[in-house]
Amino acid sequence: MSELSILMPIKGYSEYLNIAIESILNQTYRNFELIIIDSSNVQVANFLRNYSDARIKYVYLKNLNISEALNYGIEIAEGQLIGRMDSDDIAVINKFEKQIHFFKNSQYDLIGTNFYAIDLNGKVMGEKILPEYHDSIEYFMPIYSTILHPTILIKRKTLLEIGKYNVSYKVCEDNELFLRLFKNNFKAYNIQKPLYYYRLNSKSAEITKEMKRVFISLSLEYLKFKYRKNREDDYYDKYFRLGLLFYYNYKLTYAKRFLMHCISLRPSKILVLSRFLIFIFFNPKILLFIRRYRISENIRYLFVRFCKKYYSGI
Repeated sequence: MSELSILMPIKGYSEYLNIAIESILNQTYRNFELIIIDSSNVQVANFLRNYSDARIKYVYLKNLNISEALNYGIEIAEGQLIGRMDSDDIAVINKFEKQIHFFKNSQYDLIGTNFYAIDLNGKVMGEKILPEYHDSIEYFMPIYSTILHPTILIKRKTLLEIGKYNVSYKVCEDNELFLRLFKNNFKAYNIQKPLYYYRLNSKSAEITKEMKRVFISLSLEYLKFKYRKNREDDYYDKYFRLGLLFYYNYKLTYAKRFLMHCISLRPSKILVLSRFLIFIFFNPKILLFIRRYRISENIRYLFVRFCKKYYSGI
């Protein structure tokens, strides 16, 4: 019986599928099954005839969303551990060996990794370094995604205990799962090595807009739960996280409101807050341009120097 079950949901044939599968079959860790759940395309079945590896299990189930496909994979999985893989990405050859070794020598419930972002031609665009320890992962998860979904390794019994994926989510199903895990005191960790190549795809404007809407909704619900006791000591943290949530999602009117409220609560934090406040008066499109081309770092540096000079007595 396999110790590890790797789930690969597929919604349409990908020209990179062979690269993705080969990166799994060539892993240094060998005791696994690769469960491919195909919900739309007979072409995938024809392609898989090229493989005779008994570790590949192919299932065709029509018209499933990603949450339904993953839940089916969890149900039929033999492994005690569940891994993920997208059909157009690449896993580093020793990814699962490193994750399983770490898993067996730690008390964490979910293990992710840093990753390389690559373009459609496989060119490395940069390395993404994610927060390492649980406290930072949890703190920033409602602000931006601090775990890359296809890098995760998690116990099957944990997923069954938590209720698996919420099938009502067609986007942001990963964020919903992670926040639900955190609500129930499960702990996460990101290995600080890039063990995955994540291919950047251009999503339609409608999908991007829907993802942003769902992400904000999930984050607001989580922060409401997190600060449900409404303790005065939590006010700054609550408003700071809300401010950053809206800042990173270009809802600058709301970001300004919450971040300015943070200053009224703790004036001594002006240097920290100034990193964001100097940009909230920009048009969102201008802010997107500034952040994309990293102009913001130079502006922040100059502004912080100004603040240190004139607010050093605060």
